[in-house]
Amino acid sequence: MKRSKKAVKKKVKTIQSNDSGYALEELIDYCVMDQFAEFSPTINQMSFVIFSTLIIILISAGTNSRVVSAFNELWNHIEGASLFSLGATQLSDERKHDRTRRKVDGLCNIASGMQLMICTVMNATLFGMPMLEVAFGVSFIQSLVDLYQCYRRKNEPRYWLQYIQSELVKVNEELSRVNAISKAGWFRFFLGDAKSEESKNTLQQQSNRLNKYIADYNRDGVLSSAAKLECKKELHKTVENCMVEGMAFISVAIATVMSSMTTLPALICIALASAMTLSEKMGLIDKVANRFVYDKKGATVREESDDKSGNNFNDFSLAPCNS
Repeated sequence: MKRSKKAVKKKVKTIQSNDSGYALEELIDYCVMDQFAEFSPTINQMSFVIFSTLIIILISAGTNSRVVSAFNELWNHIEGASLFSLGATQLSDERKHDRTRRKVDGLCNIASGMQLMICTVMNATLFGMPMLEVAFGVSFIQSLVDLYQCYRRKNEPRYWLQYIQSELVKVNEELSRVNAISKAGWFRFFLGDAKSEESKNTLQQQSNRLNKYIADYNRDGVLSSAAKLECKKELHKTVENCMVEGMAFISVAIATVMSSMTTLPALICIALASAMTLSEKMGLIDKVANRFVYDKKGATVREESDDKSGNNFNDFSLAPCNS
């Protein structure tokens, strides 16, 4: 009898240990894959705004060139680390839809991030700006591919369905991660109870919405009006992102060719890119679009969605296009 009790206790400890190990694994995936990689494009764009503005101010103020060079090196390392993280996440993504493209993007982002950091360490003065130009060029090309794929989703129902099914797999994986982390009590401080519940509710709403899109399409053979509107919004967001990436690339290219960020063409491009980035991140462009482009259609779609499912359709947050 004593042996059986000991065996049960040992088994319980083993299960708890396995659960803790699984939770730790999921926590790492959550932090690296779901959080840091998700915000990598935003980190890159905001670092462009902050560091380009700061460097222009320092040069205009006649600051020592070593200080300016130090900030330029820091910019390159942040950009490189962010690209490397994004590339690693893309390589680890095993979903079938657009898998080849994700793997190629992952390799390109890792290579871009590595060359940027290595060349900056080797000789920041000689290689710093040219390698930063290469990194921004890679991001711009990828944004053009994102734009093409968003256009395909808007106009090719079968391709859209494959994408939605793939996104549903991703959302459900994220939901299982958050559930595993929240169940392991000693990991809960990483999320907090409120944050954990908020994350679970958001992911569950996304999962329900994607399931509804798929069910509507399988029933009717066409995209629902809500899905069409969301595709249109995603296309417009991707156009915004493409314009921001393109303007940032042109800015860095001009600064590299002219060997200075303070020349008039570079200043104009940096100002435009920064203004577009801040407008996008603050949601100003979305507010204008919602007011003048989507208002009537959006109201109709929300009423239609509320009548059928009782869900609030104000949140059009599908997964980012650069998946």
